[in-house]
Amino acid sequence: MASQQEYLASLLDRISGETSLTDELRNLVGTVRTRIGSTKNVEAELQRLYRVKNCSRFALGLLWIAKEVERDQSKIEPSADEEALLRRALEAAAAPAEPPAIDSFAPSGPAEQPTEAVDQPAVDASPGQPAESGEAPPSPVSAGSAPEVEEHIKSFSSLLEKFSESIQSGSDDRVSLLQQIVAETAVVAGAENFPQEYRHYCQYLTDFLQYIFGNQFLDDVRVMNIVTNIQSPFAQWAGAAPGDRGGLLDPAVEILRDFKTMFE
Repeated sequence: MASQQEYLASLLDRISGETSLTDELRNLVGTVRTRIGSTKNVEAELQRLYRVKNCSRFALGLLWIAKEVERDQSKIEPSADEEALLRRALEAAAAPAEPPAIDSFAPSGPAEQPTEAVDQPAVDASPGQPAESGEAPPSPVSAGSAPEVEEHIKSFSSLLEKFSESIQSGSDDRVSLLQQIVAETAVVAGAENFPQEYRHYCQYLTDFLQYIFGNQFLDDVRVMNIVTNIQSPFAQWAGAAPGDRGGLLDPAVEILRDFKTMFE
């Protein structure tokens, strides 16, 4: 297995040993562990899990951890914080009266690309540390559903605005908001039903956020300026009618494409 797969498998093995887990949740953890161990595309599997009802928080947590392992090759052993993150995510999955639809994620051969949604998930929290604001992340949408695509875009715009405000004020929730955005951009970048300019924006945004987080630049004035200058065009783009959006994201994409020159 690749290092990313080994890391997640080790983490899931630890979680599955929790005596407090119900049989349904232990079965879910085991199924996810099997799928991750056999796939060639870890993120595609986690995007598929994201679409399983009541599993969104668990999937977002795993997506964030997978991204961190990919970024930092020195990570070898899962941390206590990561274990606690997934335990909280599983507790959230167990909270609804209706348990997670585990069969929707049952093994059926290797899955190299995200499959279409089986149920809309109950999206209720961010990866990393849970967002204190209680704001729910945007939910994934089924292919060809224009109203739901637009709803997702508006929700993401609101999330990005909250992050911009937290960066400017230096509030404690800026890390959890950053982690939530990174997990959401991974979903958007891998879903062909989103507008191409939105997917490109998210791809560049992921690189930028991982860079500033990994280098501890969250309080850097350059980051404050960049975040403001990429959030405002996105808000304009999201608020425009789909047919009037051409070129509105170009200034933000250009900044994100060349952001490293500002730190050299």
